[in-house]
Amino acid sequence: MASTKAKTRSELSEVLLLFTTREDDPITFAYEVECTTFKAVNITLNFEGSENFAIEGQKGMKLTALVRPFSRVKVGKIYLVSDDKRASLKMGCEWTMTEPSMEETAAYIQAHVLQMQPILKEAETIPFPPPETDPSDEKVAQICHNYGKKFIDKDFPPTITSLFKADTKLSPGEMSGMSVTKRSAIEWKRAAGFMEGQYDVFLGGIEPGDIRQGALGDCWFLCAIAALTEFPQLVLDLFETKEHNDHGVYRVRFCKNGWWQSVRVDDFFPCFPGAGPIYSRSNGNELWVMLLEKAFSKLCGSYEAIKSGWAYEAMMDMTGAPCKTIRFDDSTITPLIESGQLWRDLMFYDGENYIMSASTPGEDTFTETGNRPGKDSTGLVAGHAYTLVAAKQTSKGDRLVKLRNPWGSMEWTGDWSDNSPLWTEEMQAEIERLVESDDGMFWMSFEDLIKNFYSVNVCMVRHKDYHPVPWVEHRSKFHYDYDADELTPETHRVNVPMYVMDMSKKGDFIVEVHQEDMRCHGAPEYMDVGVSILKVNETYGTFTLMGGTGNTVERQNGTPLVTLPAGKYLVVPTTTGIKLKQSVAAQKEGELNGAHHAAAAIVPLVRENDAGEMVFTDVVVNAYSELFDRMDYDGDGFLSKSELDQYMMRTEGAPVQDTAFQWLKHKFESKEAPGLSKNGFIRAQQFVFQHTGADEEKLRNEFRILGYNGSMKFESGRAAVLSIHGTVDYTVKTSVFDPAAYEEAVELPCKTLGECTTFEDGKICLYRHRSGYCGVSFLVENKHTFPLIFNLDCSKSKNVVSHRPSLKHQMVIPPGEAKIMHHLLPDSAEVGAWSW
Repeated sequence: MASTKAKTRSELSEVLLLFTTREDDPITFAYEVECTTFKAVNITLNFEGSENFAIEGQKGMKLTALVRPFSRVKVGKIYLVSDDKRASLKMGCEWTMTEPSMEETAAYIQAHVLQMQPILKEAETIPFPPPETDPSDEKVAQICHNYGKKFIDKDFPPTITSLFKADTKLSPGEMSGMSVTKRSAIEWKRAAGFMEGQYDVFLGGIEPGDIRQGALGDCWFLCAIAALTEFPQLVLDLFETKEHNDHGVYRVRFCKNGWWQSVRVDDFFPCFPGAGPIYSRSNGNELWVMLLEKAFSKLCGSYEAIKSGWAYEAMMDMTGAPCKTIRFDDSTITPLIESGQLWRDLMFYDGENYIMSASTPGEDTFTETGNRPGKDSTGLVAGHAYTLVAAKQTSKGDRLVKLRNPWGSMEWTGDWSDNSPLWTEEMQAEIERLVESDDGMFWMSFEDLIKNFYSVNVCMVRHKDYHPVPWVEHRSKFHYDYDADELTPETHRVNVPMYVMDMSKKGDFIVEVHQEDMRCHGAPEYMDVGVSILKVNETYGTFTLMGGTGNTVERQNGTPLVTLPAGKYLVVPTTTGIKLKQSVAAQKEGELNGAHHAAAAIVPLVRENDAGEMVFTDVVVNAYSELFDRMDYDGDGFLSKSELDQYMMRTEGAPVQDTAFQWLKHKFESKEAPGLSKNGFIRAQQFVFQHTGADEEKLRNEFRILGYNGSMKFESGRAAVLSIHGTVDYTVKTSVFDPAAYEEAVELPCKTLGECTTFEDGKICLYRHRSGYCGVSFLVENKHTFPLIFNLDCSKSKNVVSHRPSLKHQMVIPPGEAKIMHHLLPDSAEVGAWSW
């Protein structure tokens, strides 16, 4: 007769698990114990009093074991002595938990660091190619084979520098590994070092239960992953490397800062000393959760950089789809709750297979401290993100939402919870009741969702496998360039490319502007951004707003879903320029107040080569390369005359002549080239420099005009990405900056979307438009037949800055015209609250 097995799992405590495996032929019971916290556990399983049973391989009836932190050990096996005799099995458990001594931990980590040093030093000598030059990692695999070594990611090495943000203060001892503290007590292990048996990127299906959160405090990120597992192909699409490989090199892709990026990582992971991963992992021998977390950490600069956040941010980074957060305390959301529109929206989102999550207010004190909420609580975790799986309305009108805690436990205990008396037989026949105890999944009413949660996050992903009308996606990189007049500081202009969008069919569109996530290492503070979609009346030269946002100081800003008839539209990224102006002013003030420091920071722009010629230094070549990318609006790798004119207007005050452009193209490119390539552009700049006196100060002044400081850092502009998601095919072409269109793109959202207050029998209209949570604009329209002198005093505002020199502003508005009085933004993000 074949032996059969049955495995059961029991919780001895909140952090101690007992696994029992029974075999029937012969009858045996094997025991394993797992510790899920950073403790050492001495455990005894006492079988005294049992009858006709014995412990395999030893005398006596007690099994003892030492269980290291976050590990599972086999304790032993007990078997039935005789089938012919009466038998009974009794078991008691006793255990003690102790902290590993700091001395033991320090000695262990120091030995580990010394062991890793030659491995890391050797890796520096192995010529692994940059990730962008080896997208398939074939060269990496060949090099690993030739050297007989596994891949080590030198850009995100298995050292303490990958754990903490660059501005985190670490002692020299912590940096070297010779002075071990609790936060630096980390052992780096390859996956094979802690996985038991065979492992792979994926084993079996992709499920929410695969995810186990560690001690990092990134539940927002893991909640987003758990939400994606409802649609497994979304997870699979993130992995360019879908199988385990012997070289230890993996690829994951994210849509970070609005742009799809491939991230290469190795299979080293931070672990507890002598145990398993300290951060997240899968519930099984799968790598995919750990690889996602590591690749995302690398993209942001460190593991520490991904602590705390909003689930919709991670959803956006993993799908590239438009996302939004709905805050229940927002005064504009309250009417939607009361009218039932928000509930109808949630049911619509559910029907569209959009990904949703919900966030509780407060601060998560469990992840890093282990302090669970009290038993008399609602069962919800403060400061935590839950997947919102479904929104259903019953025939009796009950509005129910299904949520999942990504931890796989700790559920809501109120109405409609697993054991609620509201689950009548009639209700169970209509809505599937959740009966599995404490698996993290639960139902609750919409009313309790509003009462107990802070917000709902919606990711409007339309994947071809899950939606009948997938998005048609377009992305363009661009720069906001700030051009200030030193003689009249109030005069400034933002230069930005514009885009002509053309479609032959009516369709729905969402247009967004993305800037660099401040979570990422080295990212600047957010500026205010927005976008407008304009319909151009070519006969009269006027514009109609089809969709717009206004400007707000947030990571991204986008239009709602806009239905556009067939035709051509002008898409205009916008900003008030306030934050750019502040950046330029701060730079100039720093140069004035610390001239000797500024002088010390000035870098040479030219050098003499072996032939005695004055040539550009690397910083100049890099600056021209960056400048080329900013000017190449259509991204075709060549500068057309119109694109080059934007540069010439700023440096020379006039466009390049047609004959001069043709001469440059013929001298530095092939005849077939459509324009100047990056290499041709840089060679042309070098040629002009050498043949016009090789004046380094003139060159430095040109770069100053273009927004570079003395150390050749670009100060007066910001990189951004425009994304367009549509339901029909369309084309996008880049257009040069049009001042009239830009002015309308900034003003029309305020006039069209803002709240209006009228004066003098409607002859004066004051519009107020709030964009997001960090931007508000005021516009005045004069309907009189004579000029209007209007004063708007915002001087009592708190933590506010205006695009005007003063918060109290007066201006003359001609009859029949409308003018922006103030764009207001938070002055300092560090202060937090702002009001006007």
